[in-house]
Amino acid sequence: MSTENYLSKLIMPLFLIVALSGVFSGLAHAAVDPNVVLSNYSLSSFPAVPGQTVNLTMVFTNIVSTPCAQEVSVQLSDSYPLSLSGPDTQYFNHDLCLTDNASSNTLVFQIPVDSLATTGTYPISVTTDFQKDFLKYSTTNTVYLRVIGQPILSVNSLSTNPVDIYPGDSGSMTVQFSNTGNGPIESAIATLTSNSAFEVKWAGSTQQIGKIDPHSTVQASFNVEAPKNLPAGNYPLNLSVTYTDEFNNSQTQYYSLMFPVKPKAEFVASSADTLVINQNDLTSVSLTNTGSQDAMKLKVSIQPVYPFGTDGTIRYVEDLAPGQTVNLTYLISVDKQATQGQQIVTLDLNYENPNGRKFSDTVDFALNVRSPTLTEQVLGYWYLVVAAILILAFVIRKRMSGPKKA
Repeated sequence: MSTENYLSKLIMPLFLIVALSGVFSGLAHAAVDPNVVLSNYSLSSFPAVPGQTVNLTMVFTNIVSTPCAQEVSVQLSDSYPLSLSGPDTQYFNHDLCLTDNASSNTLVFQIPVDSLATTGTYPISVTTDFQKDFLKYSTTNTVYLRVIGQPILSVNSLSTNPVDIYPGDSGSMTVQFSNTGNGPIESAIATLTSNSAFEVKWAGSTQQIGKIDPHSTVQASFNVEAPKNLPAGNYPLNLSVTYTDEFNNSQTQYYSLMFPVKPKAEFVASSADTLVINQNDLTSVSLTNTGSQDAMKLKVSIQPVYPFGTDGTIRYVEDLAPGQTVNLTYLISVDKQATQGQQIVTLDLNYENPNGRKFSDTVDFALNVRSPTLTEQVLGYWYLVVAAILILAFVIRKRMSGPKKA
C-alpha cells in the first residue's frame, strides 16, 4: 500500500469523527439552554373602561427540563392611554425550572387606564430576560388590552336671542350638547317641548344633532315664544335626546331647562263713551297696566285711522304701576261716512321700564259709534238757523220801520 493511500484512509475517519463530534457538541449545547416563555396570562377586566386600573397576571415557565433559568426579570412597556402603577420591571427571587409550580412563577402588574381614553385595542410589550452561567437570553411577547369608552351626555341652556325675552316676544334658545365621555354619540336627535303657556314653535321643536365626538360639544337652536300677558317668571322646558353609541345601542335621556321671561308692563284700554257720526266729541279712555312692571314716562296717543281722527293730542303719565288705571281724554272726530256700531280704536304707547329701557306697544279697544238724532242734526246746522233768524229779524224790523204817512 502506498503512503498516499494510507494517509487518505487515515484522514477520512478522523474527519468523520471530528464532524460528528461537532454535531453532538452542538446538540448537547442546545439541550442545556434555558427557555423561559409566557405560558399564560389574564386581565382582571376585559374589556376595560376609562379610569379603571387593570391587573395583568402572567405565568412564566421554563420549558426546558435542565438547566433552570437564572436571574429572571420581566419588563413591561406600554403607551397612552395605558400606564404602569409601580416599577416597570419585576424580578423572580428564585431560578425558574420546568418542575416549578405555576403559582410560584406568577407576576402581577397594575395598569391604569387614563380617564380620557377612547375606544381601542392597546398593546403591552412583555420582555423576559434570564441567564445561565453568565450567558444572557431574552424573549418578547405582546399582550393586548381592549378599552371601551362610554359616551356621557350633558346639556345646558347656552343663550337666548334676544338676550331678554319679554311677554309678547318671539326668539330662539341655544342649547349646548356636551359629550364628556370616552365614546362617540351617534345620530342624536333632540326635541324640546313645553307644558306651560310658554310656547316652543313646532317648526323648530326637533333638531338633528348628529354625531358628538368624545370631549366635544355641539349647539342647536329652538324657536320659542312668550305670549302677550304671560306673567314674568322661569318656565320649565322638557328636552329629550335620543342617540346611539358606537355599538348601535340606543338610549334616550331627559332634561329640564328653565327659560326666564322678564317682567314687563302690559296694557288694556276701554271707553264707555259713544261717539256720533260726523261730530267731534271729548272722549274718556281708561288705560290699565295689567303687567308685572311699572311703565315710566308713558306717552299715549290715538292713531288717526278711519273712521276716527284726532287733533294729535299726546297724554303723558309719569308712572303707571301694575294694576293702576288712569283716565285720559281725547278730542275724537268720526267721519261722516262711518257706520253705526263698535269701531276699533288703537292707542300708541311709548314708555320706559325702571331700568330706562325703552318700549313701544299698541292697544286696541272698541268705541261705540251711532248716527245723530234729528235734534242733533238740526243742532249740527245751528249756524244756519242763527243766520236765518237774524235775517228774518232784520226783515221784520225793516218793515216795521217803513215810511210814515203824511
